[in-house]
Order: sequence, then C-alpha cells, then structure tokens
Amino acid sequence: MRLMLRLFGIGCVMAGVLVLGAGLFWFYDYRSTLVAPRDARVPALSDRAYVHAGANGALVVEATGFHDAIRSLGFAHALNHAWTMAIWRQAATGQLSRWLGGPALSADRLTRQLGLADLARTAANGLSVEDRRFLDAYTEGVNAVWPLAISKDEFLILGVEPAAWEPWHVLSIERLLAWLSEPALTSCLPDSDLCLGDQALRRILHLHGFEYSVAWQRTGGNRSVLYQRHVTGAYARPVYQEITLRIAGWQPIRGASIIGTPFFPAAFSDSSAWALLLSSPRILGAAVDADLQSARITTADANEHLTTFRRAQGRLSIGRSGRALIWSGLLPDTDIGAWRALLQRRPASFTLLRGDGIHADARQQITVSGQPLVQHQHEQGVLIGNSADAEAVAAFIDSRIDSIPQIEIWTRDLQSRWSATALSSRLRTVEPAPSIATALNYLENWDYEYQSYSIGATIFSEWMRSHSPDTAEALTMAITRLTHRLGPDQSQWRWDRLHTERRYFVLPQSLQVDHFAPLTWPGRGHSTTLIWGGENVDGEPVPPASWEMWMDLMPSAPVYVRRRQIDLSVPLGRSIAEAATPIIIGLPTATRRSTVLHP
Repeated sequence: MRLMLRLFGIGCVMAGVLVLGAGLFWFYDYRSTLVAPRDARVPALSDRAYVHAGANGALVVEATGFHDAIRSLGFAHALNHAWTMAIWRQAATGQLSRWLGGPALSADRLTRQLGLADLARTAANGLSVEDRRFLDAYTEGVNAVWPLAISKDEFLILGVEPAAWEPWHVLSIERLLAWLSEPALTSCLPDSDLCLGDQALRRILHLHGFEYSVAWQRTGGNRSVLYQRHVTGAYARPVYQEITLRIAGWQPIRGASIIGTPFFPAAFSDSSAWALLLSSPRILGAAVDADLQSARITTADANEHLTTFRRAQGRLSIGRSGRALIWSGLLPDTDIGAWRALLQRRPASFTLLRGDGIHADARQQITVSGQPLVQHQHEQGVLIGNSADAEAVAAFIDSRIDSIPQIEIWTRDLQSRWSATALSSRLRTVEPAPSIATALNYLENWDYEYQSYSIGATIFSEWMRSHSPDTAEALTMAITRLTHRLGPDQSQWRWDRLHTERRYFVLPQSLQVDHFAPLTWPGRGHSTTLIWGGENVDGEPVPPASWEMWMDLMPSAPVYVRRRQIDLSVPLGRSIAEAATPIIIGLPTATRRSTVLHP
C-alpha cells in the first residue's frame, strides 16, 4: 500500500512538472500575444472611431472624418506591426547594428551615406499644411498605442525599447522602401562599399524582388478586372496591411497600406481603383563637387565606427572614380502629397517613386501612369511590369482572355504559356537517344504546370540552363547535373526539391530558432504563372513572398486578396502556417474583435 501511495505521489509530482513545463512553454512561446484592447484613447481624435479585426488579419476602420481614419490606421499599424515599423526605422536611420550587431554595420554605412534619415527630416520640414496634417494624424495614432505595442515579440527577445514615433520616421521608411524597390546593386568599385551595404540591407530585412511585381486590367464577358501582384522578398511578417476605410460621407475604400506609412499602393472604391508598383530608378553619372561628410555609427557592443562620403545635388560619389549614383531619393522630396491625393480621389504626381500604375475611374476608363519598363497593350486591356518576366505573364493572360468570367479559377493557374512555347521549340529539334529517353518522356507528357510534384518542370528548367547548340547534348548535360544533385531516380526529380519557399524573421542569426526559425513550404509556381514562385525565365530563383489583389471594376463588387497567413500569436501558429496554402480573403472580412478609440 505504501509503495502504491509512493508511486502515486511520484506520478503526481511528474504530472505537475509536465503541466508546469507546458505552462512555461506556453508562456515563453506565446508571451508575445497581444490582444487588441476593447477600448483605447487616442487624444487627437475629434470623435469616436473603431478598428475591427478579422480572423485573417484584415482590418476595417470606421471614422467620422478623413484624419480620424488616418489616426486609426496608425493605431492599427502600431498595434499589429510594431516590430516591422521599428526595425524598418532602425534600417532607414542607419541604426540596425545597434540592435543586430556587427553584421548590420555595412547596411548602416549605406543608409547613412544615402542620407535616408537626414533627407526625410528635411522633407518633413518642407511639407504643406495639408500634408503635414496627414502625416501628424498617422503619427498620433501610432504613439497612442506604441508603449503597449512594443512589449511583445522580437522586442522581448532583444530587450530593446524603441523611442516614440516621429512624423519624419514615415518619410524615412518611404525612402528605405523606394531604395529597395529597385534591383540590387551588382557592380561597385573596390574603394566603394555601396554593393556590400546594399546586399547586407536586403539580406537582413529580407526585402527584395519588387521589380517582379505586375499589374493588369482586362475586359471580357461583361466584366472588367484589375489585378496586381506585389513581390516583396522573403520576410515572414506582412509588408502590406489589408484594410477597409469607412469614413462618414465617403464611399468605402478597400485596399492595402504599406506598414509604417499611410500609403495605399492598392485600393478600390466605387469611384476609383488603382494598382501602384513600387519603382524608384537610379542611374550612374558624373560626380559633382561636394564636401566630405561623415557619420558615426554605434553598434550593439558600444563601439563607434566612422563612415565618410560625398553627397550633393541628388548625387552620391562612388569612391574616387569620378562617378556618382543619381537617385531621386538623394533629394529632399517625398510622395506623401501624391499618396494623400489618391485617397482623396484627386490627381497624384509622384517624384520619389516613378509612379508606375494602372488607374480606373467610375466610368471604367483606364489610364497608365509613370513609365513602366513593360507596358503590354491588348485590345481588351493592358499589363505593366518592370522585368522581362512581365511579358511572359502578358502572354499567359492573352491566352486566357476569353475566360475572364472565370478569373477566380484561373488566378490559381500554375500553367506557363512561356514554358509551353519554349519547350515545343526545343522538342522539335532534339534527336532521340536511349540516354535521354526517360527525360524526354517526362517532358513530352508535361502539362506545363509548375506543381510542387512536377518532374517535367524540373527537367525543362535544367535543360533551359544548358546552352549547347545541340539540344540533345544540352539535355544530356541537364540530366547529368540533376543526377548529381537529386540522384539517379528521375521519378524523384520533383519541382519542390529544386525550390523550397522560405520566409525569415529579422533577428540576429543566433536567435532565428524555435518560435522565430525560418518558415518553409514546398516550392511551386514560376515567374510566368499566376501562382508566383520558383524561378524566373533565366533560371534564377525568385523571392518567394508575394501579395495579390483583384477586383471587378463595378460598384460594390467583391475585392479579393491572396497571401500567406502567418500568425505566430496563436497556439501552434507555425505548424498551422506551414501546413496551409496561401489564403484568399474577401474585403471587408467578418469582424472577430473590435477596439473603440476614444478622443
């Protein structure tokens, strides 16, 4: 009996330890959860406002006036995306290494030389009264919840307490994203550290590939559809926040805002719609006389580092080459007036960005703004983009023009018109041989779809990398490389073995573990399909993160968004995210919780 009681006691202790361990795990793994308050005070409000959140992260703001709506937007951004806002601000102000240590030093050197923070301050000081009011409203909303918002997530892990938000911080983030919207610098002189800094900035923030973004409009079957796909890199957290603005006396605006700003690159109301692609070109030119300037950077270990540069008249000198980087972001300009004009349904003129976009008015009249590198006109619409892959996407859309009424189906299409054309051309010239017979069989029976399990896609991709004029020899070379990489069994050469989709958090490498380890999914899609992923037409891997929106250009029509749903604030959030495919959201969404904002 005593033995049984002792065993029972031991069992109870062990059970208690397990329960305590589970509780500690729950606390430490989900301590970052921040439940939206039911009530909050935003002193600058002129009247009560509401922020409604759906289960999928989409938001609805209700306000009696425009500026109260922007204050509510700032509140919602800070509550849900404080870490993204704070780390982007660190990057834009050249202070990443203060939080992340030495590996971020070269990125800080770049942003200090570009003057992202200094020029943002200057731009903020020169704003018109209306633009300043717009910027202040957003900042007032951010600071109303900032002390609460920075008490979770990565802030706890790093033990940092960021300062309050200032209006010019928005303009520094605007400049940061304008810089990152262009392809990475690829050729720099030995005495210039611009390329190293640019590579480090993109690697740390996982923001890149914006040039692959596309937008198009098509009409057919009594429908006119506007679609946009924004490629944003490999960041695990959102870059865009879906939101519906309900302002008294206004038509509802459904769209997406860039985190850390009141800027909407995608939006739709009954009287207007737009799709803006982020692009801010830079070129090389002659340097101009400029004084030598310097900036001090303090890293996490309290060491100081000095960087020197020459910057003047919108030009940043590159070493001692006599050449300079010429970029609109090197002048104290901002597009805040253009972003405000879009929301207020007035003409918008961009200076920092090129303003590439497609716009529709209440009569479904379509106009293209900016100077996109690709502008594919069709009798039933237009497509714009800034990469060679955009032309291949246009060819796919042209092939589906008669099925516009079924757009909800074919926006999930994994078939590539470009691949079908290229493969047919190669198959016509290849001489069959026993050594390539199995591979040819897979290729001849491939449906041109980039499914995760596709074998034909893998062989075709590697074949396209072989540049021998003898197509049979080129295929043999491709088979040899795939055998070395994936093994001799061709039935195992799945597309997802070549391409795995990974998303990353912004933390020091040593802390990207457990809760904040990279998220992974089987790879699928291609740059020439409407399901984004895989690689581009040159066979180079593409950034995996994309955000899409499409809508019918008619009053009260539904608006749809497709993206990954990653919510680590819920139990098993990582497992849920990695087990799911991208979700499709209708805007606005059903409300899960609401916050009442009081003046």
